[in-house]
Amino acid sequence: MERRLQQHRALRWVMVALGLVLGAVLIANGSVVIGALIATMAILRAFMLRSVPRRRFDAADQRGGPDATNGPPLRALAPDGFRAAATAIGVNLTTLRREFAGGKSIAEVATDAQVPIDDVVRSMVGGVSVSIDQAVLDGTMSARDASVARSRLPQWSNRLVTIHRDDVRRIRGSV
Repeated sequence: MERRLQQHRALRWVMVALGLVLGAVLIANGSVVIGALIATMAILRAFMLRSVPRRRFDAADQRGGPDATNGPPLRALAPDGFRAAATAIGVNLTTLRREFAGGKSIAEVATDAQVPIDDVVRSMVGGVSVSIDQAVLDGTMSARDASVARSRLPQWSNRLVTIHRDDVRRIRGSV
């Protein structure tokens, strides 16, 4: 995926170059206004490409979008966290998702099932950590992104356990 992003970025630079060449050709042939307009657009595009930071996130970014504190890889791995939490609580995934959609946090579902919240968080950290390792092996996540995700994993898991669905909507709306 990262290779495809690099190719896409290279194609954008090729388009900038073609815009500059076309603008120069048009100016040389007497179409000064149109040539200057096309060349100016190409220059503005070049400035934009230089000012926008390179994005290092991969397929996870395509599914989740940026998150202010945790970044795309962890947000994209939330289904794996839910799966691990459901296993730790002893309910099936559908039941946990239904409870979450109904307004309960994972912590509240765990409390109802008399499962310690710390056990659920540990289970999520372990389950998502396995998913991160697999993503690195599959080549869908860079080692750098995996390292960042692992360092944020305990805080993220704790937050996912205690958050309510309405809070998720609010967070995503502010990003």
